[in-house]
Amino acid sequence: MKGYDYTSSGAYFVTICTKDRRHLLGTFVGGDALVGPHIELTHYGRTVEKYINSIGHVYPDILVDSFTVMPNHIHFIVLLSGSPKAATPTKTGLPGIVNSLKGLTSKQCGISLWQRGYYEHVVRGENDLREIREYIAHNPQKWETDEYF
Repeated sequence: MKGYDYTSSGAYFVTICTKDRRHLLGTFVGGDALVGPHIELTHYGRTVEKYINSIGHVYPDILVDSFTVMPNHIHFIVLLSGSPKAATPTKTGLPGIVNSLKGLTSKQCGISLWQRGYYEHVVRGENDLREIREYIAHNPQKWETDEYF
């Protein structure tokens, strides 16, 4: 959103796609009577997952509420608290977090993983947050009908 302060306290929903939407992060498996549909992560996908899980340790005033790693994109909700727990608080905003995640994971994997830019949505209230959480949680089961498939 042009002119919006993405360092403001609040919840943000983020989607980042792989370069050329290549299926680098995982493979869709299951969906039969024995195994429910899920995403089996590749080495790249596990690396991305590790870095997403570390965001709250690197930025103590930021929490990753929920996320999913799909074959060619990731979704996550990040909460910027506005009340930093760090002794020396940083005012890192959403662009800094996303650029850091993209740069570090690409460097760790040894390839350019991500497309330019990303999609963000300012979460507006509890209903919006609940719906996005449900979308993230159920996204792997809906892979074959996903807009990024």
